[in-house]
Amino acid sequence: KVGAAGLWQFMPSTGRRFMRIDRAVDDRMDPFMATEAAAQLLAYNHRILGTWPLALTAYNHGVAGMRRAVDTLGTTDIVTIVRQYQSRTFGFASRNFYVSFLAALKIDRNPQKYFGAIVPMHEERYREVRMPAYVSVGPLERALNIDSERLQELNPALRPAVWRGRLAVPRGYQLRLPANG
Repeated sequence: KVGAAGLWQFMPSTGRRFMRIDRAVDDRMDPFMATEAAAQLLAYNHRILGTWPLALTAYNHGVAGMRRAVDTLGTTDIVTIVRQYQSRTFGFASRNFYVSFLAALKIDRNPQKYFGAIVPMHEERYREVRMPAYVSVGPLERALNIDSERLQELNPALRPAVWRGRLAVPRGYQLRLPANG
C-alpha cells in the first residue's frame, strides 16, 4: 500500500540506491537482484548503526529513524528501544521486525520441526546474455525460439510495458535464457 515491491519489499527510493528501477526494468521484482540489494542495504545499515539488531530494524524503520531512537534513549540496546521508544512511526511492524527475523532464523535452522519433510525445489539454471542493442520482445522470442511465459519467468524485472511491446528490452540488460536452449 505504500509502494514497496518484490521479495524484499523495497521502496522505490531505497531500491534505486542498489538496483535499476525505471520505465523498462524494476530489479525489485527479480529475486536474485533484490536479494543482493537487501544484503547491501543490511551491510550499509550495520556500518551506520553498529549492531545487527539495529541494522535489521532499520531495514523496516530506516536508518534515520533508528538513529533518532538511539539518540532519544541514549542506548543501542534493541530490547530497551523496542520496550521504551515512542514515535508515531515506530509502530507494530518496526517494533517487531527484529524478533520476526529471529523467529524466521530459528525456523530456517530446523524447518522439518515446523513443517515436516521438505522437498527442495530444483535450482534454476540459466545463462545470461548482455543485450547489445534495444530489442522488442516479439522478435527476440522468435529469434531465440522461446515462448513468452518462459522468458518472463526468467526475467521478472522487465516491466509489463516491455512484455506488451510498448518498450524494448534495454541495451545492456542481462537477459536470462534457459541454460539448455
